[in-house]
Amino acid sequence: MIEYTIKINNGNENIGSNAKSITVKEKVKTAGVKDLSREINLLNKLIPEQVAAAVLDNFCEAAANLMSMG
Repeated sequence: MIEYTIKINNGNENIGSNAKSITVKEKVKTAGVKDLSREINLLNKLIPEQVAAAVLDNFCEAAANLMSMG
């Protein structure tokens, strides 16, 4: 299921139209650790969700440590 936001435009000045139009935009949602670890597990059943979650939880800290080394 994909969620959308819908906006009714009462004219579009950019194209000189006074007609109504509809703008549809997909709602953007943030994927969390739980979502990502589930997808990783779906792609590779040898990686349990708990292991993927642990790696993702520690990734940012590890990356920051490496970047601080120059």
